Amino acid sequence: AKMDIPLVLIEALALGLPIVVANVPPLNEVLVAEVGRAVPPKDPQALAAAIDALTSMHTEAAQQFSAHCIETARTHFDISTVSRQHEALYTEMLETLSLPHRIRR
Repeated sequence: AKMDIPLVLIEALALGLPIVVANVPPLNEVLVAEVGRAVPPKDPQALAAAIDALTSMHTEAAQQFSAHCIETARTHFDISTVSRQHEALYTEMLETLSLPHRIRR
């Protein structure tokens, strides 16, 4: 779920910055729309190569990539989307536990 992703990654996307993460959940779940690179954990050469690839893009490609990062943050991580995800999770938990409490809509 997107709820356990470090906020700093979402903030980077919102600023238009591509991200480089270890290819492990939940970090790699941020790469929902090609907004960065996932590298094998504990592989400094792969990390360096990913950073180099992202920082050596031509200006136009970098601008497009940046705009895509911002749009991805808005689409997948805005407060409305995250709130709906939390509500769905809590509703599911309550239904699973058969508690008499219900979330009012």
